[in-house]
Amino acid sequence: MLLGAACGSDANVTLLPPPSVTATVGTTTSLVIPVENPEGLTLSYRLDVPGGDLPSFDSVHSLVGTPTGVTFRYTPLASHVGETELQIVAERDGSDLDAQPFVLRVEPAESAAPVFVVPGAGGTFDLADDPCVAFDLEVRDLDSIEVTIRERQPLPEGATLTSLGPKSARLAWCPSADQIDASQRWLLAFEAEDETHPPVPHDFAAILRTSAASDCPGEPPTVAVLSPDVDASSESNEVRARIADDLGLREAPLLYWTTAMPDDLERPDITAFQQAEFRRDGDAFVASVPLALDEGETRTVYYVVSATDNDDPEGTRCDLRTDSVLRTFELVGSAPTGTLSDCAQCTRSADCASGSCAPGPGGSVCLPTCDRCATGACGSFGTVEGPIREACGDAAAACFPADVCVDDRFESNDSRETASPADPGALEDLAICEPLGDFFAVGATVGDEVSAVLSGFVHDEGDLDLHLIDGSGAIVSTSAGVTNTERVAHCAREGGSLFVRVFGFLGDTNRYDLAIERRANACCVDDDAEPDDALATARPSGVPIEGTLCPGNDDVFALTIERPGEVTLTMSGEVSIELLSPAGGSLASGEGSLSARVNEAGRHFVRVFGADAPTRYEGAVTVEDAPSCAATRECGTGEVCRDMTCVSDACTDSSQCPSDHRCTTAGTCGEQCRVNADCRSGEACKWTFEGRVCGQRGAGRNGDPCTDSSDCGGQRECIAPGLGGYCARAGCTRSADCEPGTFCAGDATLRVCAVECIPGDCRADDGFGCAFIPTTEGTFEPVCWPQ
Repeated sequence: MLLGAACGSDANVTLLPPPSVTATVGTTTSLVIPVENPEGLTLSYRLDVPGGDLPSFDSVHSLVGTPTGVTFRYTPLASHVGETELQIVAERDGSDLDAQPFVLRVEPAESAAPVFVVPGAGGTFDLADDPCVAFDLEVRDLDSIEVTIRERQPLPEGATLTSLGPKSARLAWCPSADQIDASQRWLLAFEAEDETHPPVPHDFAAILRTSAASDCPGEPPTVAVLSPDVDASSESNEVRARIADDLGLREAPLLYWTTAMPDDLERPDITAFQQAEFRRDGDAFVASVPLALDEGETRTVYYVVSATDNDDPEGTRCDLRTDSVLRTFELVGSAPTGTLSDCAQCTRSADCASGSCAPGPGGSVCLPTCDRCATGACGSFGTVEGPIREACGDAAAACFPADVCVDDRFESNDSRETASPADPGALEDLAICEPLGDFFAVGATVGDEVSAVLSGFVHDEGDLDLHLIDGSGAIVSTSAGVTNTERVAHCAREGGSLFVRVFGFLGDTNRYDLAIERRANACCVDDDAEPDDALATARPSGVPIEGTLCPGNDDVFALTIERPGEVTLTMSGEVSIELLSPAGGSLASGEGSLSARVNEAGRHFVRVFGADAPTRYEGAVTVEDAPSCAATRECGTGEVCRDMTCVSDACTDSSQCPSDHRCTTAGTCGEQCRVNADCRSGEACKWTFEGRVCGQRGAGRNGDPCTDSSDCGGQRECIAPGLGGYCARAGCTRSADCEPGTFCAGDATLRVCAVECIPGDCRADDGFGCAFIPTTEGTFEPVCWPQ
């Protein structure tokens, strides 16, 4: 790190002996070491560890100096506990001028339980963009080197949890079509355990988003945000909304929030947001942004309110969703209140009257002190900050006490392997006490209809749902309503057992009655291509479009289209048909025939549905050359519209592009735009020096290396490709145009949203360094900049 001003010739420099340093794990310590430098020479400093190794030491210490001294700042890790000798060295032009040793002692922190750093309370995954769910789990533990992260309840079938290191793991899951249709909200339960404390629970709500169906009746929920006002400043982190639906809501509405300005303010990507659940508060819903700020600190919060109804109790395909427009407010940090009552939602312990804010199943809450025990035993529990406190029970026991549940005579029947044999008839006075529920095996032969009716419970006292599962573990029928009765039915396609599963929604418990019926040879037997009722299980492209359709079922065929054009589809039999895009969006539908313009080649889909009785069908597809284009958005990927014709978008300069287009650094003609919605799927409205143009989306973040704009995510351009590239918005006019953590820096010839930095942050090997550069506001800010 280069410090001071350059002058002088002789190295008459003396470091004064520093004292010993005692530091505590997780706490930042500072030490100022003076230096005698009468000639004011330009100096740099380094720390040597001659007595051994401190793992990751470089990432947790810094040196900031001047010609007259250096400040050592250090935040120890648990692996640093003990005594180590360090040496501070003053140097100039690669030569050591003086060195002084000192002793570093690191002591353990106050006893601390693991704290989950990531993930948050949940995440949303758009399966149209990526059919799989994947996220990392990471914990902080100030007094343990290794922590075990594991599932607290069995994960969905097909999901895996893999350890990545001593305090991290990764969840991977590709939901099957039946899992998606059964529920779009899955609660995944984890826990972290060190060597000295009880396991710390962490629940993660995985929200699965799919393309909306086009033929569903009903009305979506209504969402009206009550507070805070748009662009208002508030010390309250609460968002209030009035949400309603004619058939009721299946699940709690969600608050999506972020402090990073979205790339597209009109159509934000909420899968990049954090989320929190709303809870009822009178005739409204309220949710809290779990963000703790220091007193006087401000942060802009961007948020969307989302609600999904229960128009389709037999699945999720026709459940309708409403997302509010993107709103903002300015959250202002306040002094700790110390007034929040027991079990109130909290973000920091200093706000709780009890002094303990602890993670809970529905978010962090204030734990009662031991002298106010109403439920559970007094014990030691981990707070959101990590340190252990004496409190009355953990959050679940103290604030969400479950009724004592007495299981029924069939336990343990909580899996297909241990399912209770069940003959048709009525089963009474049963109980759900475990998250996995109860399984009952019913024998069936091909063509038998097996049905089950769940009753004898009160929904408001514990919501119970119903699945029918085949021998492979696939969910073949679902009932997830909001009444006191659930019904499922399925036609057996092969001999063997079907399994009736009764379970509590999100872990609810209750008592129930169950009636099972089997009707021999009573239903339609579909063709041998089943299951083929979703994009993920579509029949391969090229096979004949033919088969047998049963009532209530879909058949889906993949359809490879070689070139853009006018697609015509005709079908025999009394069925409905739909042409779907590669992402699953509807392009056209009809009864027996349809025509649609397809603007891109690739793998599309044909959906056959709507039979009232077992129906045999056959189909034929023709593709004719598309008529002339009117705009580039009507052309396929890799093409632009020039002279009413779709042609290659390759270019070396803008003179080769149509009017209102510019040649991008990726060597393609990009259409001028204002927002992402002006561009095609897979493109973003990039900020370039020549103005805003459509360009291919990449994955690069601010400051990442690139070869052209297609490497950069969102609306970023590739700056300085000759130096290895630098992803950033170009051509900004003020820092307000830029994302948090960046400034609009430079001059009229090179003005970009540059990344804020400290020395050592930037890609020095590529020719970038951390320098003070003038901004459009007239200040000089430290940003990564070509050197």
